[in-house]
Amino acid sequence: MMTMDKLCFVVLVSFPILGQAQTVTFHADIAPIVYGHCASCHREGEIGPMPFTTYSEVAAYGEFIEYVTSIGYMPPWSPDADYSHFVGENVLTQNERETLSTWVSNGKPEGDAADNPGLPDFLTGSRLASQTMC
Repeated sequence: MMTMDKLCFVVLVSFPILGQAQTVTFHADIAPIVYGHCASCHREGEIGPMPFTTYSEVAAYGEFIEYVTSIGYMPPWSPDADYSHFVGENVLTQNERETLSTWVSNGKPEGDAADNPGLPDFLTGSRLASQTMC
């Protein structure tokens, strides 16, 4: 049978481990969201007014990103995702919005750069220009 002293020791030793496992960091948790939903427009030479391709770029706008995603202003997507779905739709899930919020409220920790998935390969030039005309 476990005594109260042993129970307190187990809880105190385990708590930091549990806290570390739940830490939201840019490289492990935020980069996949930003690279998947934002960086196609928010990168050099595209329509987004500021790039979101590195930790420092995203962290500088962390509170703003949290706000515009929490109210559904970004990413821009007019169709109602609760009504119908489309190929290529760009809608954040509730979990993704909460992850962004948690990251900002925890001070925007960077985490380990080895956890970063890297920017995806984006198409260059007009998507229409690459289509064969009939």
